[in-house]
Amino acid sequence: PWTEPEWDDLWTDLYTLPPDKQHYFGTIIIQKTEQTESGGSTEGYAYSTDKPINLLIDGQKRLTSLALLLRSMTEQLEKLAPETDHEEEISDDVEEMRETLLLEDNIYQLQLLDEEDNKYLEWLLTGHDVHDPERPSQQKMIEAKKFFDEQLAELTASPDVNPLDVASQLKQLWETIKKLELM
Repeated sequence: PWTEPEWDDLWTDLYTLPPDKQHYFGTIIIQKTEQTESGGSTEGYAYSTDKPINLLIDGQKRLTSLALLLRSMTEQLEKLAPETDHEEEISDDVEEMRETLLLEDNIYQLQLLDEEDNKYLEWLLTGHDVHDPERPSQQKMIEAKKFFDEQLAELTASPDVNPLDVASQLKQLWETIKKLELM
């Protein structure tokens, strides 16, 4: 992932963007392949979901940072949901976030080419306990996740904060992310 200045820019751009505006996320270069990955049996006896595998040529740091932001958002929403009268709707939004950009049909939407870094990212995105980072790239993932956790914690830092207001802000942030302009 990027470093703190880029994470801060991403956070600030997305969080402060007016609802009627669209954020230009940059150029993402993807190479289509003929390969697919099976998510395994998810329904019935023989049902399996095959997803196409495309290679991400440019944009890996941006998408990794975005995935870590989404993980932080889903964790924050899961904490807030029971404190509101809208727990079910918030849980539905969390599920949509996971399926859209994190994990769908047992397949990670973003997989890093380096196997060790990919496994580390999967652990971070699924909330597993992660071992101490062995590589600078893994340390950056930890730092990015921590940065986004801290930004989201600031939203709930005030003792008189309304959990539903924060959840609504995060829903708006999710809507902004879904509308990211890519080229």
